[in-house]
Amino acid sequence: MIQEHSYFTRFGEMHFLKTDKKVTPSEGVTFKINPKPKNDKDQLFLDLIKWLDAYVPNPKKDRIKFKLQGATFNMINKKVVLAPWFRRLQKLSLEHFTGWDIKKFIVK
Repeated sequence: MIQEHSYFTRFGEMHFLKTDKKVTPSEGVTFKINPKPKNDKDQLFLDLIKWLDAYVPNPKKDRIKFKLQGATFNMINKKVVLAPWFRRLQKLSLEHFTGWDIKKFIVK
């Protein structure tokens, strides 16, 4: 019998939800990830991951624009370029992302 147990992650922490039954290693356990963003930066990067996963580059456009505070970035329109750039952006401090969401960040 396979039991389903849930846990949620809070960016670096993992918490199991309480259950009635003991789980033995021989039983299968299915985990569900339910990240809970703590701030605007976490929410923005969760949305960017979802956006990048579903993104299909337009072959007619060679660049895509992003805006963060006063800076505008013209990035090459390829997932291979965008993913590492998003990772580097995560190193910026929280103050840079306060009040920003994905609609403001991606310039149409």
